[in-house]
Amino acid sequence: MRTTIPSLTGLRFIAAFCVLIAHALPQIVKFQNPPVPVALLSQIWAEGMTLFFVLSGFVIYYNYSHSIGQRSGLYYFFLARFARLYPLYIVVVVYGLLVKFSYFQLPAENIASLPYYATLTQSWLYKPTGHNSLISQFGLIVGVSWSVSTEWFFYMTFPFVCLALASIPSIRARLIAAAIAIVTALAIVTIIHANNAPIQQFGIALFGPVAAEPQESLFRWLAYYSPYVRVFEFILGCLCASIYMKLEASGPSEREQRLGRWLTAGALSGILILHLLMFGIDSNARWHQLVAALHMNFGFAPFLALLIFCCARYQTAFSRLVSTRWMVLCGEASYSLYLGHFLVINAFRYEAATITAWQVAVGAFLQLAVVILAAIGLSLVTWSLIEVPSRRWLRRKLAAKPSPNTASLSLESRPVARQQGANIAT
Repeated sequence: MRTTIPSLTGLRFIAAFCVLIAHALPQIVKFQNPPVPVALLSQIWAEGMTLFFVLSGFVIYYNYSHSIGQRSGLYYFFLARFARLYPLYIVVVVYGLLVKFSYFQLPAENIASLPYYATLTQSWLYKPTGHNSLISQFGLIVGVSWSVSTEWFFYMTFPFVCLALASIPSIRARLIAAAIAIVTALAIVTIIHANNAPIQQFGIALFGPVAAEPQESLFRWLAYYSPYVRVFEFILGCLCASIYMKLEASGPSEREQRLGRWLTAGALSGILILHLLMFGIDSNARWHQLVAALHMNFGFAPFLALLIFCCARYQTAFSRLVSTRWMVLCGEASYSLYLGHFLVINAFRYEAATITAWQVAVGAFLQLAVVILAAIGLSLVTWSLIEVPSRRWLRRKLAAKPSPNTASLSLESRPVARQQGANIAT
């Protein structure tokens, strides 16, 4: 039975919190010309989304790779993931539909999109109808669910990832595989961005004017939303976990522990420097435009994968911070925080005034604090009242019979103490 690592659960909260801050800042703290720190902070969604996907690969591989090839292992894997994602997802989608279309009839193009949402495949293809692409048919509240669809695609690829990694036995070979995955992903993303104009022209010719809209374009779907490039972030997380599991039997020596502290500091510094390079510099240089474009997909993945590994293996100030009781609790509710944060933002954003004086700024930041606390509070409520009970009910009802593989499925809801006091939650 796998043990639990609380620092990774805390990192889940960090990922959701980054998305919350990035979405709330422009809506609540409305500067006409945002100060540089505010402008930089409003872009941390880039780290948040990549952290979600890399961390997902790590945790999924860590918890399920040993059982995926066993009898009934594949069934119980998908049962666990379905029970984890679907109940709250359906609640949010139904709520979003009722709110958006409470005053007028649901258009035919929206009705045609519902099967994709019901099957969690809305991010798998570019299919614009009306004035919106498939993933944004139902507004912002439902729109954030694109990443759930992308995550579901990752689960479909997971058995093949396990099969591939089983043929790479040594740590050295897996490090080489990770390096190849990084280079391949960066090359693919760079090629996509280098051909932005032809992709846009092709989209307009094939799908019409909607493909020219910045948020609805074929290019944005391919470079940001689609699972076919994002899957490299998931694969990197799986590779990172496979290396960690090879080392897990023997704890780090004192020398390695010191190295781990330096690696953690290096990963955090690399993330900060890359963020400043991408969002803090205004340059028309071609190389800078290509580097800056990596914020949409995979650019932060190598540093975040290193940070995840260090949090799992080493005791550092950062890993202790994200392992604190409240960070872990909020990490358990991170899925609720991600899916539900726009509910709270929308409740406050119409009251936010454009900042014209320091007094208005003080009020705006106080309001932002209330939004953050309200969003976290709501996530804890929905996690405890919707996520946990529905997950347990679905597993109990859909479990065909007791199976030795079900032991791995309990890890999300029942942490197990580790000899050294660390633990990990899915």
